[in-house]
Order: sequence, then structure tokens, then C-alpha cells
Amino acid sequence: ADRLTELYDPALFGSLDGLGLTIAPPAGLGARPLFAHTVGSLGYDTRLSPDYTRSGRFIDGELHSYTDVRGNEDSFGRFEGNAEQYVPTHGGRGVIGLYARTWLSIADRNRTVPFYLMPTLGGGNLLRAFPSYRFRDRHALLLATDYRWAVHDMADVAHLILCVGHLMD
Repeated sequence: ADRLTELYDPALFGSLDGLGLTIAPPAGLGARPLFAHTVGSLGYDTRLSPDYTRSGRFIDGELHSYTDVRGNEDSFGRFEGNAEQYVPTHGGRGVIGLYARTWLSIADRNRTVPFYLMPTLGGGNLLRAFPSYRFRDRHALLLATDYRWAVHDMADVAHLILCVGHLMD
């Protein structure tokens, strides 16, 4: 915490003098932690291929533990859950994909999770309409669905996507 106080510059991070408030830098900024990271996972998969499938189900859960061996940052955990269901339509030419993902930080309210290890939404497969890492908080939830139509065994068109995400503190 002392190192963080040394690096804090109100000119850089701003202050709200009229309200008597100061904007604090994000948790973990200026600290030099060395995290020991352990992870355990369990999954169930009936898809034909993880990269491209027309039917099946995928469910997995991961439990992460982050412990700062130097003692500069709070230790915390995270649960990551993922569920995917693929429903074939039109004799297998179409497929509806249903997706749910969650990231839950396991820490007391008075313990911090460094901003660079918080779950993020945006970009790629996580809220495609927004840039990567656009949203960040202690907990995140993503629900998505898409529809694909195969014009050939190796080519899909009419790819419709709907994504909804939510962050929670």
C-alpha cells in the first residue's frame, strides 16, 4: 500500500475537490506482486469438434487460486463456468448455438482483486460489438446465441449473433 501511495499522482488520476473525493487508482497499480496460480477444472463434452460443430454440448468449470507470495496484494480465487449447447436445424444444415459464461471472483468485499486479473468483456467472442477488454469488474456474465447456415460442408453463411453481457461488483 505504501508503494501505491508513492506512485499516486492526483494530476494523473484526477481529483474531485468540490465533492471532497479523490479518484483512487485501480487496485494493483504500482504493486509488484508475484502470484502463485493454481487451477483445477472439470468438463463434459459431447461436441464432435471444439472448433466447429453442429450438435452436442460442452460444460466446464474451473477454480483458480491466486496467492501473492510477496504479500503485496490480497489473495483471491475465481470460478469460471462455461456452458454451450448446439441444436441442429433443417436436417443438420443449420445450427443454433446457445452459450453462457461466468467469471466470479472469490474474495471478501474488503479484499481487492488487481485490475489486470479482473474478468473482462469485449472483443473476439466476448461481446463482439465492443473492443477487447472494454468492460472490467470483479464478476462477469455473458449470454450469447448464434445461428449458422451451411451452404457447403465447410462454409457457413447467414451467421446471426446476439450477445448480452453484465458486470457486477
